[in-house]
Amino acid sequence: MLKTVGYTLFFSSLPADFQPLRIVHLSDLHGQLPVGNEAELSERVHSLNPHLVVMTGDMVNAGTNHLTAEGRRAFLGLCRALAALCPVYYSIGNHELEMPKQRLQIWLAKVSRTGVSVLDNAKAEFIHDGISFPVFGLNIPLLYYKNPLRKPYDPHAKWTEGDMKRVFGPNVSSKQEGCGPSLLLAHNPLFFPAYRDWGADITLSGHIHGGIFRLPFLGGVLSPDLSLFPKYDGGLFRESPSRHPKENKYLVVSRGLSDTFLKRIANPMEIVCITVKGRSDS
Repeated sequence: MLKTVGYTLFFSSLPADFQPLRIVHLSDLHGQLPVGNEAELSERVHSLNPHLVVMTGDMVNAGTNHLTAEGRRAFLGLCRALAALCPVYYSIGNHELEMPKQRLQIWLAKVSRTGVSVLDNAKAEFIHDGISFPVFGLNIPLLYYKNPLRKPYDPHAKWTEGDMKRVFGPNVSSKQEGCGPSLLLAHNPLFFPAYRDWGADITLSGHIHGGIFRLPFLGGVLSPDLSLFPKYDGGLFRESPSRHPKENKYLVVSRGLSDTFLKRIANPMEIVCITVKGRSDS
């Protein structure tokens, strides 16, 4: 089962007459799209009339078997279809990172040739209704995914605000005139406090697959790092930076488009649609 979920985010910093921005968020496909089925998914996205599509990693797997290769071909077909619809940005997850470095670069070049913009620790500018939205694509090393079944592994590894500044510099662009909220594509939501304190207004993540099993009132049960009841399991989260307690920073975690890590229970796969509005539209 694949459902569509929607969230509306309000920003008083946007002009009163700002035309709402629709962002479709896809994550964790894991190459499970069969060749020939890419049209069905692209039509689902098309029906949402997005101005922007973002993909936040683990869209393919690192293996070399026949099914993995088929899934990659189907994904490239999806990329071509979506890039013909609107701008598309793609950031990297841990499964892409598990490819040998040279093969990963070849893969990212193939994605770029479809018209999709690959953001590998890079920044882009997206313009909507005269407003410039900074879009950052974060790629953190495998160490920070804290997978006890794979190396490198360090349970105490922590990605910090300082690491964000080292990669992107200070995030001041969204404070400038004519700039809208900043978008951060970050596959792993575990370090949302670092992202929000750095200044990401809207962080878009995946990775947790909704916690695999979902229990009433308790949420997702299991994270890919084998921790129980992950805080950022799926859905919309709102927090304030430690130094600016009156500001709102948002995290949207997709529950993903596949069931490669165990089988889901009470946790359907999803397409996420985010609408960004000015406060006057509330």
